[in-house]
Amino acid sequence: MPGPPTGPGCAAPSSRTLTSTMPRHAGLIRRFTDVRGRAPAFAAEAPGRVNLIGDHVDYAEGLVLPMAIDRSCLAVADLGGSSNRVRFESLDLGDSFELDLTRPIEPGLHADKPWAAYPIGVLAGYLDDRDPSTLSGLDVLLTSTVPIGSGLSSSAAIELAIATLIEHILGIESEPLDRARLCQRAEQRFAGVPCGLMDQATSELAECRHAMLFDCRSERAESIRMPPSDQLATFVIDTKVRHELASSAYADRRAVCERAAHSLGVRRLRELEPGSIGDVGLLPEDEQRVARHVVSEIHRVYLFAEALRSGRLDQLGPLMAASHRSLRDDMRVSCPELDAVVRAAQTLPETIGVRMTGGGFGGCAVALVDAEAASSFPQRIQMAIGPSLDPDAFPVRASAGARGWVLPPRNREPMR
Repeated sequence: MPGPPTGPGCAAPSSRTLTSTMPRHAGLIRRFTDVRGRAPAFAAEAPGRVNLIGDHVDYAEGLVLPMAIDRSCLAVADLGGSSNRVRFESLDLGDSFELDLTRPIEPGLHADKPWAAYPIGVLAGYLDDRDPSTLSGLDVLLTSTVPIGSGLSSSAAIELAIATLIEHILGIESEPLDRARLCQRAEQRFAGVPCGLMDQATSELAECRHAMLFDCRSERAESIRMPPSDQLATFVIDTKVRHELASSAYADRRAVCERAAHSLGVRRLRELEPGSIGDVGLLPEDEQRVARHVVSEIHRVYLFAEALRSGRLDQLGPLMAASHRSLRDDMRVSCPELDAVVRAAQTLPETIGVRMTGGGFGGCAVALVDAEAASSFPQRIQMAIGPSLDPDAFPVRASAGARGWVLPPRNREPMR
C-alpha cells in the first residue's frame, strides 16, 4: 500500500498542534518575529484551486470538478495583548490595515484596499455571536502564492486561511462545510461577489492527490483519484491578463441564469435534463445561451468524472474542448488571450486536454499533459503561442484542504 501523503499540500490536516518544522511557514514566522519582536503562536494554510471542468454552473446548483492546488495562502498570528484593535498585513502587497473592535464591522471598511474585504468579512462572521474582546489584539501576517485575479480562487484561499486561523485561536472547530459557508457569506456580503460555494468548499474539503466532484445542490463532495503523476501532469497557464469587467460580468451571467430558470418554470437550471436543451429555443437569446451552457456543462462534468474513475484519459480532451467552446460562445466569458492559449496548447501532441478555467475574462487555462513531456511543456507552449503573449505555465498538484496549527514554544523562538 502507498505510504501517507507527503510534500507541500499533502500534510495531514488533522493535527491541531505542530510537532515538526514547517519549511513553508519558516520565512513568514521569521518575518513576523523580526518585525513584531515576538513570535506568532498560530499558523494556517489554505489552498487555491483549479477547476478541471464545470465553470459558471455552481450558482445554478450544478456539478463541478475542481482540485485544490499546491499554491496557497499562508497566515501566522498572535494575540498581542488587551488592545481593542486587530491588524492584518499582506506581505506580498506591502499593505496593512487595522480595525477597531469597539466599532461595528460592516461592508465598506477599508474600501480603498480591495483585498481587505476578505479577512474583514471572515472576522465579522466569527464575531457575529461573540464578544469582540475574544480577538482583541489579533495580529495577522499573511502571504500567498495564488496569483490574484487569475481564476484560481485566491480569495477563497485567504478566507479559509483566516477562518482556520481564527478557529485555532478561539479553540473551536466548526463543521467543515459550515466553515466554507461562513467564508462564502463573507465574500458575498463584504466583497460583493455573488459566488457559489465551489471555491470555499474546495479549499476546505479537498484531499491530496484527488479531484473533488462537488454537487452544488446537495453540497456533497466525492473525492476522485487523479491519474498517477507518471501518466498525467496538470498545468495552469496564466495569461497574466486581468480584465476589470470580470466581477460585474460574473454577476450579470448569474442574473441571466436566474431569469432563464424563471422563464422555464424551474428554480435552478440544474433541474433541466440534457435532453431538454431544445426547450430553451423560445427564450430570449441571452437566456438561451446561458441555459444551453449550464445544462451541457453539468452533463460534461458527469462524463468527465466517470472517465477519471475508469482511467479513460482519452475521453477527457474532447470534454474539455467542448467546455471551452461553450464558455466562449454561449457564456461569452473567454477572451482573445485565453482562446490563443487554448488553441496553442491543442496543437501540441502532449496535450491531453485544455480549457479556460475560472470566471473568465482573463486569468488562466488548465491543461492536462502527458507526464513524459511535462518538463518541456512550459517552453513548448510559449513557442506555440509566439511573441504576442507571455503566459506563465506552471505545474500544479492535487493537494489537501485547509489546515491550521498551534505553534509549539520552540517554533516561537526567534529564527536566526
